[in-house]
Amino acid sequence: IEALISINNQLQQPEAAVGILLYAQHNHSMELKESWYEKLRRWEDALAAYERKQKDDATNPEFMLGRMRCLHALGEWERLSQVAQEMWKATSDPTRTTTAPLAAAAAWNLNKWKDMEEYVGAMNEDSIEGAFFRVILEIH
Repeated sequence: IEALISINNQLQQPEAAVGILLYAQHNHSMELKESWYEKLRRWEDALAAYERKQKDDATNPEFMLGRMRCLHALGEWERLSQVAQEMWKATSDPTRTTTAPLAAAAAWNLNKWKDMEEYVGAMNEDSIEGAFFRVILEIH
């Protein structure tokens, strides 16, 4: 199913990909993966799916990271900032490095420069995102 969704996305046929998703759900009783919604750029559906999953397993960083990606795509900066702050307090360095670009984007859009400095400090020095956000901080 995932391969068919990907192929239809590459062919710029999002309606066909959604049709495959609905067919699989109705005719094969498949549980839909949250990432499928993301691939289809159905951000509200993906966010709802991640939030449902997180209710069952509140400590799973993948669900929180998925929520963060969705909130970023939707431009929900306040909510993204809140989730980022929660995750920042509850996780260690490897997870922080992954979430830092999303958290920094929220902080930037909300003019929270101190928070942005902290997030940028956790980014990989050699990454494009890290360089981009460091330049923004320098300009500010």
